[in-house]
Amino acid sequence: MKKSLMLVGMMLVITFLASQAYSQGGPSLPYIIWGVVKDQNSTGLNGATVEIYKDQNMIASTTTYHDNTTGDGTYMIQITLSEYDIENGDTLVINASKEGYETTSVTITIDTTFPNMRQDLFLNVITTQEESKNKTPFPAWISIVALMGIAVLLRITRKDRQ
Repeated sequence: MKKSLMLVGMMLVITFLASQAYSQGGPSLPYIIWGVVKDQNSTGLNGATVEIYKDQNMIASTTTYHDNTTGDGTYMIQITLSEYDIENGDTLVINASKEGYETTSVTITIDTTFPNMRQDLFLNVITTQEESKNKTPFPAWISIVALMGIAVLLRITRKDRQ
């Protein structure tokens, strides 16, 4: 019994010392930042570029893909916080971009109490001036149809009176 207690005590001391060494410069566990890049209709976008910046320096990037659980537009970036001197409470910027869409930037705050963070991003389709000139505004379209309908009704009414 005395040997067992001594063995347990030694294991506790070794565990404590190992944890202290780890927290003071030992290897850092990977931190995962993940999410889904979507368009304005909440449709996942494959092939979008996602970049993570610390102090205006890009530290990681990836391209979105299809995942069987989260669907289209999924990204996952794994970084080692100690490699980039990132600590709890530090902020990072995530940029998402894809041809034909506006680039989106989001600032996140690292919370090391959790091993990962989800951040979804939304991209809006770029509309060129030429495209917007060629589109008939919806209210104008309704007005044209309404006027045509009134003209037809007036013509029918006039024929009925004659």
